[in-house]
Amino acid sequence: MKIYPAINGDKLLIIGSDGLAKQCLQTLLQPEYQHMHITFFDDVNKDPNDFGYSIETQWKNIENNMGWYTHYMICLGDPDHKKEFAKKLSALTPLDLISDGANRHHAKVGSGCIILDNVLIEPHSVIGNHVLLNHGAKVFHDVIIGDYCEISPGATILGKARIGNGCRIGANATILPGVILYDNCTVGAGAVVTRNVAERETVVGVPAKEHS
Repeated sequence: MKIYPAINGDKLLIIGSDGLAKQCLQTLLQPEYQHMHITFFDDVNKDPNDFGYSIETQWKNIENNMGWYTHYMICLGDPDHKKEFAKKLSALTPLDLISDGANRHHAKVGSGCIILDNVLIEPHSVIGNHVLLNHGAKVFHDVIIGDYCEISPGATILGKARIGNGCRIGANATILPGVILYDNCTVGAGAVVTRNVAERETVVGVPAKEHS
């Protein structure tokens, strides 16, 4: 995995929780990034012996020292949390973390994205800011994905689909061609979405229907 843009001697703040943040940390421990000054803060774990620091107890310290950091990375899947932290950290520069095993095919990718192994993004697709594309996700041609989305492992978004801001697509779900997911909707794991999904709606099943 590689960090974009490449930075030299800058100070990176990582907001992370458990697995995704740990995976990003493994990348940052590689020799080419050992010049960086890295601080992790975890918004979930409360045990000081666990990974990271509790964001509830440490955020005031971050605010007081915000000028010390130059870049940030949000290693969270939850769209609401990502949006919240991106606003709080807007004075800093977001970094992308993109796997060497991801195939982007000249698609347009926004800032602050995390793209993991075996992700496929076909030509003429547009990926927004702070999007997580997890292992094996596939984004076919002419797809548009909005900001702060979480695309889970194995999810497939077929050609010309439109994904709004803040959407969550579950593992191995499939979005059929031309379907529109409006802002902040959720697609359950394994669902097959054959119709447009309204804002903040949750759908599950095959074919996907509203979850009551």
